[in-house]
Amino acid sequence: MLALGLSIAGAAFGAPFTPGNILVTTGNNAPIPNTVFEYTRTGTLVQSLAVPGIDGQSAPDYIRGVAIDRKGRLHVYNGTFKAALSTYDPVAGTWSHKVIPGLSVVNAGNLGRVAVYRDYVFLTDDETNQAEAMGIVRVNLTNNTWVRFATPSSYNDGYIDLNVGPDGLLYALAGEGSPSGRWIDVFDPVTLAKTKTIDLTPIAWGPAGSIGDIVVRSDGKIWANQMYSPSFLLNASGSIASTHTFTQNSYIDDFDMAQDGTLAQIQFDGKVHVYDPTFGFVRSFETSGYYYSQSQGAFIPALASLTVTAANPTAVPITLYAKDVYGGKDGTTAFIRTYKTGASVGMTAPPNVGGQYFAYWEKDGVKVTDARTLSVTMDADHTVRAVFLKAFNLTIGSENPTSGVPITAWVADEFGRTSGTTLFGRTYTQGTIAKFSAPLSVGDNYFMRWNLDGAPWVATPTISLAVSASRTLTAVYGTGVVLSVSSNAPSVPITVWTRDRIGRTNGTTAFQRLYAPNQTVSMTAPAAANGKAFVRWEKDGVPVPGSGKTVTLTMDAAHTASAVYAP
Repeated sequence: MLALGLSIAGAAFGAPFTPGNILVTTGNNAPIPNTVFEYTRTGTLVQSLAVPGIDGQSAPDYIRGVAIDRKGRLHVYNGTFKAALSTYDPVAGTWSHKVIPGLSVVNAGNLGRVAVYRDYVFLTDDETNQAEAMGIVRVNLTNNTWVRFATPSSYNDGYIDLNVGPDGLLYALAGEGSPSGRWIDVFDPVTLAKTKTIDLTPIAWGPAGSIGDIVVRSDGKIWANQMYSPSFLLNASGSIASTHTFTQNSYIDDFDMAQDGTLAQIQFDGKVHVYDPTFGFVRSFETSGYYYSQSQGAFIPALASLTVTAANPTAVPITLYAKDVYGGKDGTTAFIRTYKTGASVGMTAPPNVGGQYFAYWEKDGVKVTDARTLSVTMDADHTVRAVFLKAFNLTIGSENPTSGVPITAWVADEFGRTSGTTLFGRTYTQGTIAKFSAPLSVGDNYFMRWNLDGAPWVATPTISLAVSASRTLTAVYGTGVVLSVSSNAPSVPITVWTRDRIGRTNGTTAFQRLYAPNQTVSMTAPAAANGKAFVRWEKDGVPVPGSGKTVTLTMDAAHTASAVYAP
């Protein structure tokens, strides 16, 4: 049962409880009354917490069901004929009480149940002499409001136990008459609409006699526990899948299941029986409230909360690839999902929302990836944020020719596009460093420069641009003029100080280089070659006066340059 004791329905954020341990409560007639005890699974006492009374009472008349929400707060069904929801904040060390008009329970130790779903607390509500209202009460922890729903037609149809299943639905065991536990009503915990009813009449009137507790497994099957042996594993339809006998000294007040499938029964007298997931007996131990304590209890969960948010805009649909413990997956930010500690959770943000484009994910305030899909290991509570930014269009064009030039885009745009052939466009978010490379030649034309928004910009074929607005990049090509370099000595290495249009510099005679019209070119010949001393440079067969080993030429037309060495 998820209700009595600390349930598996929420994470302990700073709570002084150890996940995997067992919590056992005591009633007002126990040696240590109205107290929550924490035990290891082997029966070692860890700590205890006394529950205060309400409305000025020095002590409760009876504490009943308890549950922990995902923020680590402890919620207690406090009272009998006039009951309240008492909440303990373990971080602040303070109690608060919410008295709900008409909330009451029949004075039986195993009644008064609590379950938690996200930010809602659910409590059973009986018809008593002092309070005729009955059904189920839901308290909204976000705004501190409450609502009563599922009002039965009579006391005999009231609710006995509450359990939030892994499918995210509220399972309510009903039928307080004899035999008890004759059916299960299943509700949507958000809309409160009833989704189905599971008939347990053949079991309650047959082998079970009375059913007092239920727990829903991850495979949809339901553990149904009665006060005396046996217990039953039910199919989702309510039929019996298997029967499990056990031995007890007094009747069973409570029944719960840990995240690993371990089961626990808590007897009326406070004795705890632990079983493996197949109902194989493991051990028993006595508690501090042992002996006529009317005890309940549950396992402490090991859960972590994932808070999913977004920026620019704040409302973004996010796809999640793993259901949380409440059966929740996808959501629109901001939302919270609660997972078992250690679970791996994958999620994907959309490429764009409302004209804004995905930029990156943050985890706990730190940027972690530019990819739209993120995986988070739930080793602790985490907050992730999908950041979207305004996007701008870059138009990539060319001149001479105006189309057909293949441009390499080194960074994929917001739609996953990279390289293209002019004329084309790419879309990048603000701040992205876009990088493009143009080929050195296209047909008979050669790269000259990049223009930015129509103005000359960069003369190198590869450029990078920080995107901050929509811009136009144009790779400009033109015809070149050829410089033919030779020497009267064979294979002379010439240092060419000016890179040509194809990116070439030095060469060994004879070779050619291609330059833009009117470009200035400088070259240097070695002082000696093949044992011969350098004499002069000649341009188009005419000596260049005073040139020395270094000559500078203006490429106003195609030229030849010859390094002349002594005979």
